[in-house]
Amino acid sequence: MGWFIVAVFLVDDVAGGGIVAIPTAMVQTEFYLGVAMLLLALAVTAYTAHVLGLSWNILLDTWPEYRVHCRSPYPEVAFRAMGDKARKLVSINNGITQFGISVVYLLLSSKNIHDTIKTIWIQETCNILITIHCILTLIIVINPLNQDLEELFHCPHHFCWQRVAVRTGCMICVVFVGESIPNFGPLLDLVGGSAQTLSSVILPALFYLFLVSGQSMKEKLGRHPSSSPSLSE
Repeated sequence: MGWFIVAVFLVDDVAGGGIVAIPTAMVQTEFYLGVAMLLLALAVTAYTAHVLGLSWNILLDTWPEYRVHCRSPYPEVAFRAMGDKARKLVSINNGITQFGISVVYLLLSSKNIHDTIKTIWIQETCNILITIHCILTLIIVINPLNQDLEELFHCPHHFCWQRVAVRTGCMICVVFVGESIPNFGPLLDLVGGSAQTLSSVILPALFYLFLVSGQSMKEKLGRHPSSSPSLSE
């Protein structure tokens, strides 16, 4: 698929979480403060998205093996910036984020389906559209976690029973957590305030800083970029 289709999927994915979270956040912070915080979050995430893209371009320019298909680009950025421990941290953090968001989408979809039976037709239409969005977005959100689990269990990179078993087991875990936590509000707050903030605000800027520092050290000192700079450097 082309870049435009990928962009549409990404906007659809990210906007879905915002539709769920922003109304409650605006009510709790009041209008003017809520708008100010929303604009601040917009500026911060736009910057971190930009530097994350620059970090990926550094990988493409420095390590030719990334110019072909890469199943886990974000963990690879972490690996080239700060080493193997950073890659494991990002993989675990992304797994927690995607699993938590998948549970939220599942709970919201089930709640909308349940409430649709009792509401008028306009509300039914809105609930049905949001439910379809959540169900389809759930497939996108949980896919990176499924791929990490497939790598962990050494599943072949083609359709096979191992991949079916891993993905079915992951979905069963999502349903189990959803049944255990029937209210998605606290779970959304927990995931959004911890794992999501770490992966979308803090880590991109940190990895970009390390990658740029590594490139500068290579130019000035002749050090190979595969050796990550230390915090003092």
